[in-house]
Amino acid sequence: MHKSIRVLRLPASIIAKIEKQKIRQIFDLIRTKPQALKLTESESKIFESIISQYKYKELSSELESGAGGFPYAYLDEKHKLAGLGLSRRAVNALGRHSINAVSRLLRYIEEIKIYNIAGLGARSIAEIMEKAGEIVQKEGLTEKIPVFQNLHIYDDLTVEQMGYSPGLSKSLRGFGLYNFGLIRRSYLSGILGAYFNHKTLTAVIGGFAKYFAERPKNDFFYLKAELVENHHGRIKFADIPALAQRAGAVFDLEDFKRKVSGRDDLIAEGEYLRLPFLTEKIAAAGLKPEVEEIIMARFGGETLQAIADKFGKTRERIRQIVRDRMRQFAFYYEEGFVGEYNKFRWHPEVFKKLFALNDFSYNVVKYLGKRHPFRKNYVFPEDYVRELMDKGAVSPFVIERFKAELPEAFKPRIRVYGKSVEKMTKRGFFEYVIKRHIPASGAHKTEIVRTANKIAADNNLDYHYDKYIDIVTNAIHGFKNVRYYDYRRLKPEHLKELGQILDAIDSVYSCNYFFRSRGELMRKIDVRDGYELHYLLRRLFSKDERYAGRIDFRRQPMIAPRGESFAGVIVQKWRSLDGPVPLERFAGELIKDYGYHPGTLINVINDTLGDYISRRVLYDKEPSLSPETLEIIKTVMSDNFYELDELAAILEERGVGKERYQYFSNRWLRGLGYKTHDINYIIKEEFASLKDVFFTRVLSADEYQLTDKDYRMRDTTLILFIETLRSEYRAFLVKDKLINIRCLEKRGVTETDIRDYVKALTGYLREGEYFTYESLLKDKYYLSDPALEKIERMNLERELIINFIRNVPGIKKATKGNLFRIADKLTTLTGFINYVAKRYNPKSKAELKDIILNHYGLEIRKNI
Repeated sequence: MHKSIRVLRLPASIIAKIEKQKIRQIFDLIRTKPQALKLTESESKIFESIISQYKYKELSSELESGAGGFPYAYLDEKHKLAGLGLSRRAVNALGRHSINAVSRLLRYIEEIKIYNIAGLGARSIAEIMEKAGEIVQKEGLTEKIPVFQNLHIYDDLTVEQMGYSPGLSKSLRGFGLYNFGLIRRSYLSGILGAYFNHKTLTAVIGGFAKYFAERPKNDFFYLKAELVENHHGRIKFADIPALAQRAGAVFDLEDFKRKVSGRDDLIAEGEYLRLPFLTEKIAAAGLKPEVEEIIMARFGGETLQAIADKFGKTRERIRQIVRDRMRQFAFYYEEGFVGEYNKFRWHPEVFKKLFALNDFSYNVVKYLGKRHPFRKNYVFPEDYVRELMDKGAVSPFVIERFKAELPEAFKPRIRVYGKSVEKMTKRGFFEYVIKRHIPASGAHKTEIVRTANKIAADNNLDYHYDKYIDIVTNAIHGFKNVRYYDYRRLKPEHLKELGQILDAIDSVYSCNYFFRSRGELMRKIDVRDGYELHYLLRRLFSKDERYAGRIDFRRQPMIAPRGESFAGVIVQKWRSLDGPVPLERFAGELIKDYGYHPGTLINVINDTLGDYISRRVLYDKEPSLSPETLEIIKTVMSDNFYELDELAAILEERGVGKERYQYFSNRWLRGLGYKTHDINYIIKEEFASLKDVFFTRVLSADEYQLTDKDYRMRDTTLILFIETLRSEYRAFLVKDKLINIRCLEKRGVTETDIRDYVKALTGYLREGEYFTYESLLKDKYYLSDPALEKIERMNLERELIINFIRNVPGIKKATKGNLFRIADKLTTLTGFINYVAKRYNPKSKAELKDIILNHYGLEIRKNI
């Protein structure tokens, strides 16, 4: 819960009292007892009214089905995407993502997805955001679309409060992004991507986007609060529509069931939805083993003194550990009974039986509830119990029989954390642990073994496990975890449908295919992925005489007729080709037909058919080259690398048309000492990559002259290589030459000198101020620091010093000319002209042009 209490619009006097208690977020406020706020009677009424309204509003939002959203379609008639004047690169990138209208563009921006579009650089994104901002401003949508609001409710959240890691928070602050508002403005200006690499940018966007997602990951905070306050921690699915109606939500029960399926903070059990037990919360919390043992022992029935003796601590220290750790748990099943516990002094066994709580849960409720007078007699409020039955709050029963059944049966029993249960076999106890002490979402096998051994040791039981017991009867194995599964839920009609899946297997399949194609069946039997389906089928049918010897249950989730292989299916499909096909189409058809995982499939295709793939095209035949053709190609190929079109053109000039070699394949390239690289190049086998080729050539010479061969690389690739050399202080571009740092050192300029120059210049420059190298000289900037003066006295080439300037952190260069500034936004000529006009206040346009020419060395030819 990241929402500030300011969202509630409470009176200033109430806000002041709340903040005095160091409560700043709604999560903490709702879980605080009102009396702790020390409000007046009138303030309490206002507070309770606003909180109640807010809870129902938020509950309505949580239960709401569908995605209403603000409609943008009407804008498409008024504003054409093609008429925004976007660059071709930006238009092409948007088109590849089917963004062909302003409405879709605004939706991407609103949902913080614009940086996910491949092919958009920082400049293109800035251009797009500027145009989108103009439309939003013109149409008066600024306050209707949250991300565009002039003042957003979260703008004052610091990066630490937003939940970023310490390292990432430090990086953000290094770029002046101290809070949510600054990140939001950087996002809207389009320059956020210029600060970080892809991995870091993804983390920044992820922490920022959760505040704007139209349908954010729903933690159902207010639904869980409702379960605690009014439903004893659980509710029938059939009763939720009525709750949604009271909250004013448009609700779809099946949609809601899908949303909560598989969650570990709201657990679906048959017809009920419940909160997790505290034991489930503890198991998933990742506490230190000792702390977890102390908490389990504390609520498992052991005395404070026994626990203190066991762990060598004082009783007060044990209390403190339990108190501090319990604060981090919220919304668990036991909290739903604290209100009932506080109403009467119940006998422990009555309370447990009435509300179906075990000893552990009862001890948790007792810990959370109020302290009853020690000598006060227990009461059994029979009328109130009948009232609970009438309301459906507890299952109906005959009260006299209820009373008679309280004494425990005298069967051999063991106690697990204070709960008396029948003595079990070794496997039975392991199954008990899986069912009672493993989260509903499951756990890894090793974690289950650890948990079983811990519970046995905690309770002095004679059970120990060296490894997972594979023959347990109440578990199902999924992609990562093993979880409890009640096989009694499988009816004859379900078994029949599962058998039909095996009857349909005529090739190598991933069970993900059947998991997706039989979605309704999977929901009925609570199977959550293809791995679980594979495990279920193998368990039920591997020894069935109808399938034994015919169906091969391979490593999850693969299943196949006996004797057939994954690679064989791929080769068989390849052999059916009657011509070259795009690799994506070939793989896509296999995924569609067999359910294979894309990554695994591409790896197997490359391993199996890699020699038949060129430029993302899969060829149906092996290339056929005559000895004469190979000999000609051998005499032609001598360079360290070739761009594919380049090599094709060279071969064409030598009379070797594509028909003579069909495509570039390692099947004949390796014989010539070459190999394919990426999808655009061929490099010598001795090199690891094209970058390796280029860097080897550049760094072997003091001054490297860029060649026509280098320009055969794609522009973005060559620019990236050159920028990398500059940013790493290894070589600098001067005209068409790359000057090696080794060469500069011979001229008396060391890498340390350059780095000192950049550091000193960073301190000299003021953020947002435009400058050129000529203006720096006019201002005698070198007098501000010895490191700057040292470089200037060396009479280096102007272009070389401009290279050094470009290494200043946060520097932005204009698209034309060597015009710079340190800023969040891109540097533009128009912005520069406005800056000069404001700074010097010229009397005429001619005087403005003269100032720019004389001080900055730039000649402005366009009308201003």
